Amino acid sequence: MKKFYFLSFLFLLFFSLSIFACGDKSCPLIGKEVLKTEEGTVKGKVVCMHCDLHKAEKCEKVLVTADNNIFKFCPDSLKDIKLDDYKGKEVEVKGKISYTKDGVNVIHIEKIN
Repeated sequence: MKKFYFLSFLFLLFFSLSIFACGDKSCPLIGKEVLKTEEGTVKGKVVCMHCDLHKAEKCEKVLVTADNNIFKFCPDSLKDIKLDDYKGKEVEVKGKISYTKDGVNVIHIEKIN
C-alpha cells in the first residue's frame, strides 16, 4: 500500500510540474510561480528584447501588445517557426498563455499569423 501511495505521489508531482513547464531547459517558466494558464489569442508586434526594448543583455524575440504587455515565446513551441521572419510585424498568436507571479507572460505558440 505504501508503494501505491508513493507512486501516486510521484505521478501527481510529475504531472503538476509538466503542466507549467514546456520541457525545454531554456523555458522562461522554469523556477517561476504560475498564477494562471489559459488558451487564448494575443495580438502585437514581434520585437527584440535587447535591441528594441533595451531590457535584456542578449537578443530575444518577444511579442509586445498595444498596451505594452510583453509576452515571451516558449522555445519548445518554436520548432518550425522563425521569429526573425516576423520581426517588426504585427502578428496574431494563438496558444497557451501563462501568467506568472513576477509578471513574466509566456505564450506556447500553436499558430502565428
